[in-house]
Amino acid sequence: MGNRQTQLDLAQKIKDAIGLKNLQQLNLILNSEKDSLLYTYAGVLLANESLNDEAVDCFKRAGNYGISKHLKEYLQKNGTLNSDFNVFNSSEPYDVWMLTNFLKTYRENTTKACGDYFSKNSILGKEISILDLGTGNGYLIADIINSINSQANYSKIDLVLVDKSEEMLLKAKSYCLNNIKCKNLSITTEQIELNLKTFGKLLEQYEKIPFDIVNCALSIHHLPHEVKLPLLKFLRPISENIVISECNWSHDIPETGSFELIKNVSENYGCIFDDLRKSCLSEKDIECFISGIGLPEALKILTKPRMERIDYHTTIEHWSELAEKADWHVSKVVPTVIYNEKTESFTMFLN
Repeated sequence: MGNRQTQLDLAQKIKDAIGLKNLQQLNLILNSEKDSLLYTYAGVLLANESLNDEAVDCFKRAGNYGISKHLKEYLQKNGTLNSDFNVFNSSEPYDVWMLTNFLKTYRENTTKACGDYFSKNSILGKEISILDLGTGNGYLIADIINSINSQANYSKIDLVLVDKSEEMLLKAKSYCLNNIKCKNLSITTEQIELNLKTFGKLLEQYEKIPFDIVNCALSIHHLPHEVKLPLLKFLRPISENIVISECNWSHDIPETGSFELIKNVSENYGCIFDDLRKSCLSEKDIECFISGIGLPEALKILTKPRMERIDYHTTIEHWSELAEKADWHVSKVVPTVIYNEKTESFTMFLN
């Protein structure tokens, strides 16, 4: 289909044709290219204009590209791509995701990266304190602590778990108590939603007892870059080490309805959905994840105004820029999942 500029030019022509409701012109463009990405792009824009039959046809013509199949099925079932589904209602879809090849690889390599890094950049002392922002079910932070502690052998570990979900916190605390290998383990839970107001109160509570490590794993991508930056600045006085483990995706800066955003979402979540099918899961589990996390997240990013997306995944490059602006040094970046030669997730160490 040509270079990136050609692709962007065609995307603009598609957007203009749909804006003018010129479906004849739209079909001429699409039929001349027969490109799955452009069909997906057109399908999303058509659905946003409530031209559902035409949108479904575009998704059909896109075939199995990215998330087109799932968008088609959702639109046919619900009559809209807008989703008000609350992705934090239950821990069950997250438990399913932990069974996928993607998350198993992410979890294993993130744990190893943390163990290797802190063994070479050791935190001195017999005790360690850790703040875990967006702890989820607690599996990963337990793995990370055990990996670090296997070499440091701390006499005491103070762990603060932060999450907006009471169900997640209860599950995480129970899991950590039963799986972290330390005889003197103290766990505090804080049920808060991460934003500047609530986080400011949290920092006031803990500013006099700085943490050795602040861990942020698949959590602060729920904040747009306007909030990520002050958050990183807030963390500077309370710790000398931040660990950021995230997906290397760009869902923060691109504008809603832009070709770049639709391309990124379709390919990124398409990667996740492809991985589900390769992870030997039951159809029930696959449906649980797709309907409980994957598709609602993708739909919100695609259709909601930018400040209502809920998920703002950010690339390694942009995280590095934010860290520098917040007076952090990027000490190391480790790829944790590579799919089709592209780094899909990473762990970044700041000090």
